[in-house]
Amino acid sequence: MTEKHSIHIDSDPFIKKVKSRFSSPKLFKKLKESFKPAAVIVPLVKRNGEWFLLFTKRTNKVAHHKGEFSFPGGIIEPTDRNAEETALREMEEEVGIPKNGVKIIGALEPVITAVSFYIVYPFIGAIATETEYKINQDEIDRILEVPLDFLLNTKDVRTEVLEYKGMKFKVYFYNYKGDIIWGATGRILRQFLENIGE
Repeated sequence: MTEKHSIHIDSDPFIKKVKSRFSSPKLFKKLKESFKPAAVIVPLVKRNGEWFLLFTKRTNKVAHHKGEFSFPGGIIEPTDRNAEETALREMEEEVGIPKNGVKIIGALEPVITAVSFYIVYPFIGAIATETEYKINQDEIDRILEVPLDFLLNTKDVRTEVLEYKGMKFKVYFYNYKGDIIWGATGRILRQFLENIGE
């Protein structure tokens, strides 16, 4: 990321708000060995003065969560120094946004996926607006950018409580022009919106 872009991001009032809400260190709970660690980025991008959240629609070629919307990310590899590095690496592999095109500005509490049993560590990242996407077509079908204002104000959110192998999960379903965001991604999204919405 260029110095000019870093200064622009740091001085943006919304970015300052995000940093203030999500700057506290996250205390990750001790997890069962059966959970597989993964990390994602909750990507923020500004278009013509308006903030959007970026989601990816997974292809039917991937092993888990086929056809679902997710945040860019993946499993933590032994060669990754930490979860943040995993999220940045996966973002570059999936949508072609280089590590220097993303500025990490916060972190959310980890969530567990209901069926695949991943423990997902979410990081909030601001993307350079000049960055071009280069989709990995084996993993990503398409990119969806949703206006943050829509997500903060929509009434079209359905909730369900699902149970899987004795574990109960509150699931949120966000409908944006017929595209449904739900599952662990929906819970990460809910956490972000509840903390930033005032």
